Amino acid sequence: MGQTGEGIKRFSLKTSKQLWPLIKDFYAKARQKKKEGKPICWYMSGVPKELLYAMDITPIMAEGFSGQMAAKGEAVAKYLELAEVEGFGRDS
Repeated sequence: MGQTGEGIKRFSLKTSKQLWPLIKDFYAKARQKKKEGKPICWYMSGVPKELLYAMDITPIMAEGFSGQMAAKGEAVAKYLELAEVEGFGRDS
């Protein structure tokens, strides 16, 4: 269950391994829609995604992304640094 890499011990759930292909497929489809010129929208909980679908907008839930990265065991520091380079503060 635990994996060792660069002195860091990581653990992953079996369900995370089963869910990850579905998540990758979702993002691949979203990237394809973006290539086709269709709008993509990062949205927060509380926004009815059905409205976005009705407007032919592909919704991606912002809160879910951090959970997906945590489940995969990815270090998010590089993404935080990229966000800061783009002008987003640590409290955003």
